[in-house]
Amino acid sequence: FFMSKKIEDLSYEETMEKITNITTYLEKDDLSLDESIEAFAYGVKLSNHAKKLLNSAEDKIKKVLDKEHVDDSKKLESKNIFD
Repeated sequence: FFMSKKIEDLSYEETMEKITNITTYLEKDDLSLDESIEAFAYGVKLSNHAKKLLNSAEDKIKKVLDKEHVDDSKKLESKNIFD
């Protein structure tokens, strides 16, 4: 029911959509305990995947900012401010 694609292959947007669907599914009154537990467990896996994707994006942004900082420092070093 839940898995059409491996969780690791989902984009952030797909992951968040599935988390929303799980939430809606869990709000149903007619779920058995086992169905609720299965949906909750899948939601936890999705949440962990979303966190991993966000951490990866944060690392990429930091690398870009660090590279820009290094490039700016090189520009400043190449200028002699006492000329």
